[in-house]
Amino acid sequence: MKSLQTLLLSPARRGLLGMIALVIAFASVAIIAGQPAYASAYGCNFKSGISGPSSYCVKIDGYSTYVNYVSGEFRGSQEVINSYITAEFFDSNWHWYQTYKSPVTKAWTAWAYKKIVIKANKKPGYMCSTLHYTLPFNKIKTMSVCHQIKK
Repeated sequence: MKSLQTLLLSPARRGLLGMIALVIAFASVAIIAGQPAYASAYGCNFKSGISGPSSYCVKIDGYSTYVNYVSGEFRGSQEVINSYITAEFFDSNWHWYQTYKSPVTKAWTAWAYKKIVIKANKKPGYMCSTLHYTLPFNKIKTMSVCHQIKK
């Protein structure tokens, strides 16, 4: 009578155990890969000079083509007024299809964080967020950052 160790480690059994392990490994990968990946993107636009913000940074938060929110933050040495951000959505051919807008800050400030809640599926393509603001003497300016949206 053969020992249990000999039966378990026979070439036929090792091949069968190897196949079972391979099937389990592939099934695990398929389950993980089939779920939407959580992702976000963050980027900034910088400018030199003393007028207005010196940086505008944007985060798009979501997964696949679902967007939770878009946030923007600006900083600078000179205060601005009437600041707000927009989140504009474009398809993969850069055709615009929707714009969201944050509330306007009607106070002079050199720093602000703004968030636009989206909570919706969007087409694969692009989202561009623009900071709109007014400098002294009613000079209206903008700064933009764009991110790609992929499936």
